[in-house]
Amino acid sequence: MSESSSGDDQTGSQFWIDRTDLVRTLNDLNSIELDCIKRRTELEFLRISLRHKLPSDILIIHEKLIAERKRRVAPRFANACTECSGEVVVKGGEKRIAATFVQCPHCGTLLYG
Repeated sequence: MSESSSGDDQTGSQFWIDRTDLVRTLNDLNSIELDCIKRRTELEFLRISLRHKLPSDILIIHEKLIAERKRRVAPRFANACTECSGEVVVKGGEKRIAATFVQCPHCGTLLYG
């Protein structure tokens, strides 16, 4: 697990790196849990490691989507979900999940961007 050693000084580029890592972690975890043809024991350490990197609020949503056999991590583009094309307007003061994602009200996809 890599954590920022910069303390309270969170620059824009550091935020982007953290957000990119979070999105990559979710995509990797989706791949292991939904697509993998290898035996689970071979990948269990990697799966646990990826799950440990995720904030608990994201992990709860991820587990729900996995139980529904859905892969749902996608960018939000032009106020629309790129998974279902539903409109997703984020108001300025609206709380984001793990300071990165909003959840599509139509399909449940975790949207970033």
